[in-house]
Amino acid sequence: MQPAPLSVTHRLNTVARDRRISARRLVWLLAPGLLALSLAAARAPLPKGLDGMTICLPVVGPITRIDSTLSGRARALAEIHERAHAAQCRERGAVRSYAARLTIDGKLRAEAHAFCAEANWDLAIGYSRENVLARITDELETAYGWTAGRSRGEIVAAIGAACPPLSTRARAGD
Repeated sequence: MQPAPLSVTHRLNTVARDRRISARRLVWLLAPGLLALSLAAARAPLPKGLDGMTICLPVVGPITRIDSTLSGRARALAEIHERAHAAQCRERGAVRSYAARLTIDGKLRAEAHAFCAEANWDLAIGYSRENVLARITDELETAYGWTAGRSRGEIVAAIGAACPPLSTRARAGD
């Protein structure tokens, strides 16, 4: 018995499909993940030992968290510090902010800039330049594990480069 002839009016598998993803579809695919990441960042507890943290997310921007147990001057300094990181995020964008912090030098520059915001506030309310520089240098040396291996002089130089109000004292190599 011979098979019956098959008549096909359309050729199979010849429909050309556009395999590129549209921008709209990409947004719809990424939006739930970004929303979930934003909510998780906003609700996650702060790691021990941190007064605050700023997470820089694409599209969303900076999400800042401050330790709720802080009060007075400590809270004000934490808010000023994290506000400076949020400004860095908005200025550079999430990808460039992340890329800048991949190296220890990049992290040190970003932190020195945020500590400079704190220093400006401390100097404005009357703290001495020497005490402000010593506090910031001590904090960078002890509170941040990634500065291990950096000399105090390198840390002071980074602070001086990022913070003109402290630069004369910083460049002197306190």
